[in-house]
Amino acid sequence: MMIIILSLFFSVFSSAAPVTPYHLMDIWYQWQAPMSDVSFTLTIESDPGIGSAYYWSHYFVFSNSPEKDDDDALRAGYMGLQTDLDEKRVIFSVWNALEADGKGCQTFDGEGIGYKCLFKYNFVEKVPYKFTVRSLESDVTGDWWEGIVKNMKTGRETIIGRIKSPPKSGEIKESVFFDEHYEEISSCAALRYAKVRFADLRGNSGQGIPSFLRYVEPSPCPKDIKSKIDGLDIEVETGGNLKGP
Repeated sequence: MMIIILSLFFSVFSSAAPVTPYHLMDIWYQWQAPMSDVSFTLTIESDPGIGSAYYWSHYFVFSNSPEKDDDDALRAGYMGLQTDLDEKRVIFSVWNALEADGKGCQTFDGEGIGYKCLFKYNFVEKVPYKFTVRSLESDVTGDWWEGIVKNMKTGRETIIGRIKSPPKSGEIKESVFFDEHYEEISSCAALRYAKVRFADLRGNSGQGIPSFLRYVEPSPCPKDIKSKIDGLDIEVETGGNLKGP
């Protein structure tokens, strides 16, 4: 009974205090065998706007990444759309990467180290965007991966960048969709409303279909997240007291 009371107290307290929501939800999938490419579509059904600090992403784990939590040995990356403080943008990153090639590619640190490629990208509400991460070539010096985004309305395809992971990182064994708010806000009630859809998660040029592993809501704002999961079609609403009619 004491645990329940403390849990309720924390929920009430956190909803009124300054908070950084971070991951509002994570959905984990496992591939039957490692994939040399993975794609999915992301549609922003209701756009929270520039400055809302959302990140909607596909996180992927390479087959030779260690099971233990070790940033120095992590073999993984992510890609997706952000509503940063002054612009909308697209991003593709790989931890512990050795080099990168493309517009806006640079090193990162703070949450591990690696390379990221990001730039302004004015995505449009209600338009599906297809993201693909695919293996290009591998040798004793490392493995090159390419990140691509395609506007499914106009057909325009954009290479986000190419990033070289450490040698023998392997192919993609797990995929995670996550919905993140990465800046501090005055309270959970200040979280702007957003609605997004993740769909069509496929591997190896559409031939591979993953298995569901688990769904997690790690955020300190549990009342401000609502998910509908229908197989590989996920609709996520966040913030604005979930808006309503």
